Amino acid sequence: MRLYLATTSPNEIRWASAATLIDGVVATPTIIASEQPGADVREIVAELARITPLPICASVAAIGANDIYKGAKELAKLADHLIIAVPFIELSSTKG
Repeated sequence: MRLYLATTSPNEIRWASAATLIDGVVATPTIIASEQPGADVREIVAELARITPLPICASVAAIGANDIYKGAKELAKLADHLIIAVPFIELSSTKG
């Protein structure tokens, strides 16, 4: 089992990492918005990547295929230890 801490708090991440309680961090747009309203997702993810070498699961906040792809590529450039999560949305017009 792997434990990922769902927060953007540098202090919580440093503490949990130093105590070897976590295997990574989850930083979704929802978590970022609730903990740091108005913050830029890319800036927060880049900051977290500097704080810890642990894997960071960052989500793309987009709906359209092109925007999802572009957002994922932008996030992936921030650090090598990022895991990029993309939304899977089935469009009603493509249902069989």
